[in-house]
Amino acid sequence: MSRIFGRIFLAVVFLLTAGQLTFAASGNKTMKLKDVALGKIVVVGDLKFVKINNNSFLSVNPFCENYSHLYKGCINDMLDFAYTGDEQTYTIPADGYYALEVWGAQGAGNAATEDGSRAGLGGYSHGVAYFTQGTTLHIFVGGKGSGNKGGYNGGSDGISTNGSSHGGGGMTHISLQSNPAIISWDPNTTLIAAGGGGGADNSVTWGGSDDGSGGFGGGLEGQGGFVRGVLQTDTGGTQIFGYAQGMGGPPDADSGVGAKDRGAGGGGWYGGISTNNGNGGGGGGSGWVYTKDNYDYWKNNGQDADTVNWTAGSDYYLTNAETIAGDQIFLAPSGEEELGHTGHGAARITQLSVYLGI
Repeated sequence: MSRIFGRIFLAVVFLLTAGQLTFAASGNKTMKLKDVALGKIVVVGDLKFVKINNNSFLSVNPFCENYSHLYKGCINDMLDFAYTGDEQTYTIPADGYYALEVWGAQGAGNAATEDGSRAGLGGYSHGVAYFTQGTTLHIFVGGKGSGNKGGYNGGSDGISTNGSSHGGGGMTHISLQSNPAIISWDPNTTLIAAGGGGGADNSVTWGGSDDGSGGFGGGLEGQGGFVRGVLQTDTGGTQIFGYAQGMGGPPDADSGVGAKDRGAGGGGWYGGISTNNGNGGGGGGSGWVYTKDNYDYWKNNGQDADTVNWTAGSDYYLTNAETIAGDQIFLAPSGEEELGHTGHGAARITQLSVYLGI
């Protein structure tokens, strides 16, 4: 992690062993710790602390004190995870608050958003959670769909015998446990996910009779695919419905005119569904942020059997959390604005603060 946290730790050890803190804002006046009011922010040089109980202060990273939901001020304490096609891990170095950000991958198909039969773009999700030192986070960065092949982490394959059936994009998610085989994905410790976009059919006629664009991923509901330029609203993943949790749906390889001219669904909290029509695209997968409201909604709308096995307790509820659909503007991992995420997915973990007991 960054040097800032080393400086915080050394400063706290030195100052707290003396039983006092120095307030830079009050003429270097010294006060005993017990005299500091709960919730009081105190300044030690360029470092800041807030008293959270009689025995502990929460150290506040000065670069993150007024962070926005994009965490742009914490660049020195960010760890980025790019697409590798495999599980990645991160072990929490110190107790504290961490921001989680994930971007879903793009489906396969036409990359030009102003044209028809375009690939569905990925969504974005973010939130903050408290983790204890030694906790291992498992990161799965979704892959972009390519030709008939769906992207890693839930993007479904198109029909392999036809070049006009494109694969869906993979979701990106962070979990408290390993889920190496997405087809048997266990969502019960998933903290955050960004949906992947649906795959397209073969044409480039925008809004016309041969426009089978894929739906965007992300948000509480992924977008459905298009059939001949018409949105199919029931083919995007939602918080409680889709092809399967984690996995987008493949198109049927039945016979008939245009039967193979159809895209596959993108991965997500619930994966998107193929429209299964000639000149049709696949739906995008939904996003997920583990908050009490979202969990209760999922549990109370037909998912009781699934929540029996849920093992991520309420201590892991995310705050300042939202999942944003791929038709909205948000910051890409590069820091530039994008309208939906293109290419492979991405993930980022940002250390915002650490607890240091007295």
